[in-house]
Amino acid sequence: MKNFLAIVKNENKKITKYQDFDTKSEADAHVAKHGGFAVAAPDTDDMEFWEVSGTSVTHNSSAEDAETIKRNAMKAIYKLESEITPRRLREAFSDPTWINAQEAKISSERSKL
Repeated sequence: MKNFLAIVKNENKKITKYQDFDTKSEADAHVAKHGGFAVAAPDTDDMEFWEVSGTSVTHNSSAEDAETIKRNAMKAIYKLESEITPRRLREAFSDPTWINAQEAKISSERSKL
């Protein structure tokens, strides 16, 4: 991602059409020809959490942090559930200690969602 953006179109606080440029003057020239507005690019390359408000673009770090927690919890749940193999299920009939602990870990991760 380059240092400046020419935002040509946005909907529902999200950028739908843009071009990135090395200099502000290049971005301004693009805007003069195609419309929109020019801004400095946010510090992060992940556009999923960029929000347009008027003629500014900001990075919604709280939404990104919340999504990161959710994604990490889902990864942990998938990993924990994949460890419950048919052999572990058979062993649970004689001693459910391990599987109960595993289910408690999964429950703990689900509470983060």
